[in-house]
Amino acid sequence: MLACLRNLLLETLLDITIQQHDSTSSQNDGDVYLPTVDGDFLLSVSSELTCQGRFVRMPVIIGGRCNPFYASEYNYGGVFTHQITIENLLGLYPIEDFNPNTKANLSAEFYHTAQVFWDILLACPSFLFGHAMVDEFTEDDSYEAPDGSVLVPPVFLYSFNQTIFTPSLESLGLAGLGVIHTSELVYIYANFTLYNTTGVIHPTSSDFTLLNQVSRSWSSFATTGRPTIRGKDTLQEWKGSYQPGAEMMDVSVYVVGGSDLGMSTSTEFDSHDRSIIIATFIFVKFHKINPLR
Repeated sequence: MLACLRNLLLETLLDITIQQHDSTSSQNDGDVYLPTVDGDFLLSVSSELTCQGRFVRMPVIIGGRCNPFYASEYNYGGVFTHQITIENLLGLYPIEDFNPNTKANLSAEFYHTAQVFWDILLACPSFLFGHAMVDEFTEDDSYEAPDGSVLVPPVFLYSFNQTIFTPSLESLGLAGLGVIHTSELVYIYANFTLYNTTGVIHPTSSDFTLLNQVSRSWSSFATTGRPTIRGKDTLQEWKGSYQPGAEMMDVSVYVVGGSDLGMSTSTEFDSHDRSIIIATFIFVKFHKINPLR
């Protein structure tokens, strides 16, 4: 198969990829090419492998952006087949917790749906895998907290709370989306210019400061296993999210950017953040019965 693909022109492969993406994205949220469990390279679905601890132990950074405004419509019934599960899940997200954005013509239901969709798709799996990775580390492992005080498994969860994309989104008629998916990448790769092809993006001094810190934290993590380096221009005081033996809900998340930069504990989360953690348990219970691929 690889030999066949290598004999094709890049343009041919690109055209086929675009066609398949456009024709199937409404069914798979854009994930056109998904891994297949073959019993050899992939022995089981990812959720089962995670619960069984069948993965390589390593330091990890896991996270996403703070504003989960990702989709306006989603059929939860297609994912959760048990009505009681749907009711329990939606009960974690009271509609009165969400406000409409009349200026952007976005309803409270839009934000409500987007929050639940984001939690199911990315937030819950992040907590699940992060905690599973923690379980693979023991007290004998030589990973310390940045302050050197206690041994902490090297699992670093983050929530990104800053973006340069707002003017670009507004120019496309997509106001009110907040910190969108992949907002952190422009800071991680330290390149605002590549994303400013229309000239409407104007990074602030705060953005440039964060770019230096974020890019250096990620490169520091790649070389040392830790995102904070004392005396260097990295994000400061970014500690491991779980203490040894901590339960999944006993978690700290590092908020990157915005006015609340730094570590936040589970007791400091707002109602939506707490819902993510609680929803994770529903997610775990569900996918143990019906593993997600």
